[in-house]
Amino acid sequence: MRNVLNTLLIAVALPLVAQEERPATTDLPPPTEVRHASMSFSTGIHPTFAVTFEGTEERDVERYWKDNLKDISADVSTKKELLASGALLPNISSDTVRVLMKADRPTKKSPHLMVHVAFLTVNGWVGPDSDPSEVEACRQYVYDRSVAFKR
Repeated sequence: MRNVLNTLLIAVALPLVAQEERPATTDLPPPTEVRHASMSFSTGIHPTFAVTFEGTEERDVERYWKDNLKDISADVSTKKELLASGALLPNISSDTVRVLMKADRPTKKSPHLMVHVAFLTVNGWVGPDSDPSEVEACRQYVYDRSVAFKR
């Protein structure tokens, strides 16, 4: 019986030890994660899809999003935040969509920059309780743009 327990212990512990000894790869960029959040815009507090970047300037992110949204929107404004009216995003809605984007740094010296993107469809603001297909389409849209920006 003791031999069986020792064999089981070795069979379970050996793979765990082998995993711990593997060197961590540090040359890979951090994964892009899109999370649900909320942000205060000039029109109120809205649910957003948020992505965090490191070592990025607000103006670079805002310029990137403005250039992307300009091609698919009737109007793009940058007064208080980036606002794209009449955006055609067929994966999200068959009707036009309003997109708000705001880059927020927790503190002035923080290397982290959180980008918040909110979507207003005919069904209202897209958030965690919205139609799952809309939520996934918005999440995928923000993910794709964020990965492209990181390159």
